[in-house]
Amino acid sequence: MNKARARFSPPLWSTILLLVFGALFITAGFWQLDRAEQKRTLFQAFDQTMREPPLDVLIDNSQAGEYQFRRFSIYGQYDPEHQILLDSMMYQGRAGFHLLTPLLIEKTAVLVNRGWFPQAADRMSLPDISVSREPRQINGRLALLPKPGLVLPTDPVDDSSPWPRRLLYPTAGEIQQHLGYPVYKYQILLTDNTEQGFIKDWRPEIPGPEKNVGYAIQWFSFTLAIFVIYLILNLRQPR
Repeated sequence: MNKARARFSPPLWSTILLLVFGALFITAGFWQLDRAEQKRTLFQAFDQTMREPPLDVLIDNSQAGEYQFRRFSIYGQYDPEHQILLDSMMYQGRAGFHLLTPLLIEKTAVLVNRGWFPQAADRMSLPDISVSREPRQINGRLALLPKPGLVLPTDPVDDSSPWPRRLLYPTAGEIQQHLGYPVYKYQILLTDNTEQGFIKDWRPEIPGPEKNVGYAIQWFSFTLAIFVIYLILNLRQPR
């Protein structure tokens, strides 16, 4: 006597759902793997610049991405009367400010990030951020200005507001309007330890690539799970 065999006869709608969700989960998995590779490249670029000699001439704005984290040694003069506080900058889970001081080089300035300090209970209370106009050689790394995840409309420049001015994710163009003279579209992250009181931990403060690899494995596991469920539910046993 021939034994009856199980029949595989999935309905069309279940096959469509499998293809749709399977494609979504696989796409999400590969996107996480791509993010992990981007982070590896970022950390490698940061470490690589330590082995390269510093440059003594600033680059054009269009080359900023190519020279990300590259070391520079620049001679100029600070503008201590027009300093900017980048508001809502996080460090190790705490809110604070990054201090940007323009360094004048001939008729243009580059923004020097002198470090991070925590926000006090009284937001009007600030540490001593004074600096002299004496010409100096500064050493640091090139970096792009921080950008928000969501771009919101900004208020017009108020020339009457006191210095230092608190700005939330300003662009180089907005900073230039406040200063009244041209600035480069990037910043120099100061690495000199001569200035005390500001934290200069410039290594990218983002989760490592291992976290994205873990997320990718989860998405691929979801794909496998729905495929197994699809097989089980549509494999009809004989009566």
